[in-house]
Amino acid sequence: MAPADTSLLRYDSPVAVQTKDRSWEAEGVRYLQRAASTPATRLEVVALQKRLDRALQERQAHETGVCAIREELYSQCFDEVIRQVAEARLQASVSEQRHAERAAGEASKHAEEVAFLENQVHQLQQQLEAFLAPSSSHGGSGSVHSGSATRA
Repeated sequence: MAPADTSLLRYDSPVAVQTKDRSWEAEGVRYLQRAASTPATRLEVVALQKRLDRALQERQAHETGVCAIREELYSQCFDEVIRQVAEARLQASVSEQRHAERAAGEASKHAEEVAFLENQVHQLQQQLEAFLAPSSSHGGSGSVHSGSATRA
């Protein structure tokens, strides 16, 4: 594997570890780098392309035919592109899930509001019916009551 500073892959900052996974040793300390978990920006993709072109020239990769140098560099480049696509898909999935949860919450809130308003309508209908219904104790007091108001 290429040393960390010449790789076309984008990595998180190295950390000291005791494993052999994409690692190197410097001043008695063993380091490990893993692929970055953040998506690349458009500028980083353009920079990757420039780094690939520069590395191909610097390492004198053949433009045609079988070339181990070109194969290694393109392999690193494709790994980086795959990482970026996987990260973008993950972010899209998370975004879709948040949207679905928000929509479900809004639908639930809407259903609660409709149920509340239907209950209010039902209560108001009952109150109106009770108010308009002739009362047996007043013996039609609704019309007498309004008549007594006109006499005074």
